[in-house]
Amino acid sequence: MNGPIFANGMIAPSSYLPLLNPAEATLAAGSLALDKGRVLPNLNDGYRGAAPDLGALELGCPSPSYGPRPEGTDERNEVIGCDADSSVTAIQVLPATVTLAALQTKEFTASGGSVTWQINPARGTITPSGLYTAPSDALLGGEVTLTARSISDPSVTGSAMITLTVPVSIAVTPSAAPVVAGGSRQFTATVSGAVNRNVQWVLNPAVGALSSSGLYTAPLSIPSSQAVNVTAVSDADTTKFASGLVTLTPGAGISVTVSPATVAMNRKGTKQFQASVTGATNPSVTWSISPSVGRISQNGRYRAPNKVDASVSVTVTATSAQDGAATGTALITFPAPAANPR
Repeated sequence: MNGPIFANGMIAPSSYLPLLNPAEATLAAGSLALDKGRVLPNLNDGYRGAAPDLGALELGCPSPSYGPRPEGTDERNEVIGCDADSSVTAIQVLPATVTLAALQTKEFTASGGSVTWQINPARGTITPSGLYTAPSDALLGGEVTLTARSISDPSVTGSAMITLTVPVSIAVTPSAAPVVAGGSRQFTATVSGAVNRNVQWVLNPAVGALSSSGLYTAPLSIPSSQAVNVTAVSDADTTKFASGLVTLTPGAGISVTVSPATVAMNRKGTKQFQASVTGATNPSVTWSISPSVGRISQNGRYRAPNKVDASVSVTVTATSAQDGAATGTALITFPAPAANPR
């Protein structure tokens, strides 16, 4: 063994026969015998450091009294190693807080000498050295208090807080969807393992538009087939995300056709118009006229005014509810009344 064993440099005599006076046998700070012993309950469990030291004395603990006592000594109050050390006034447990998922482990350390470990409530396990293992049923939001209690003075404790949780996961549906030019598709994100279920939607590449609610809308013109990723990122844990794949199909986009395309009307007359929408998942339209001569309902029925000049024509417009740029039109004319013969 290299280096000194005892702090005062004491070495064993070459013969056991000489009578030696009592000597200080405290280990040196750099001795290889430090922390190399095994814990023997009720014998050396009041140790300092990672494990008991080899030998009769523990480095850092008061030396016990031995040999003849001076007259009048009360042996009941004598120091007996670390167990009688009253110098521990506080214990710090590190880390102070930690979040663990099911069956994850964490090593805790405590300052202030040897301690015993307790967990409350009794969920998971803790070893004598401070290794904590989370339970397999780590419920969302559960908490466990870890307490380190001084062996030399059980009234002195320190604690740490363990938060138990399940891993955050996220899924996006549909996982894949074809979308035509001008079309749209609603994507949905499902978050588990977190109280905060909100997500941020990300489009890559930035082709088309993606709303904060996950509604993807393709551009009106798609020159060639292309794939776009629609990704939801968890607000609770930004390292967790999931994606859906959009396959863009070339096409002319959304188109609207109004029938009849032209109509000649008498004053006070009515006419029902129809709108046909292609390339859209939403077939609804809104109706409008220009100029504001007569009126048109939102189901496409036009009513002419009582009086209108023959030079006036009215354009009826149907606008796609899905894409305001997609419109279809029809033309209304008002022929002059035939002259009355005399």
